[in-house]
Amino acid sequence: MQTHISDSELIELIYASLLGESTWQTFLDRLTGIAPGCWSVLHANDLENGEASVGLVSGRSGADIADYPGYYHHISPWAQNCVYDAARQINVVEKNLPVSALERTEFYADFLRPIETRSAIGIGVDREGERSLIVSLMTPDASEEYLLQLARQLTRIAPHLMRAGEF
Repeated sequence: MQTHISDSELIELIYASLLGESTWQTFLDRLTGIAPGCWSVLHANDLENGEASVGLVSGRSGADIADYPGYYHHISPWAQNCVYDAARQINVVEKNLPVSALERTEFYADFLRPIETRSAIGIGVDREGERSLIVSLMTPDASEEYLLQLARQLTRIAPHLMRAGEF
């Protein structure tokens, strides 16, 4: 699989967003184009209070994810792994929960499957206490090779996202 968006284009958009020359929505829109069927989200996860919020989304409608913060976040087997990682590691959800286990959950059957999502890759970009700000790339494909290629590209742009988060 060849990704459709270059690292340099994504990095330029990160800094353009930071400087007000572009928007974070534009960055997410381009990130969504990284591979067919992907969608992306900028979201917050508060482990202490068990709350989530969705800031920006690209590739899905607001209606598709409207029930996530109020309901699906609370039953998500992925939620406890949505955290800021000071080591700047990309989180590929299959490391924590295999697809075979995910597919047996209400979260998958009622939330992910209808929006054609089988996996996710994320990076925490900022943290305040137990609250993390995360950029996630949601994918329709959970194959290891596909996820590794997407994770490699996110790993290359991660330092720039983290730097923007620190700013």
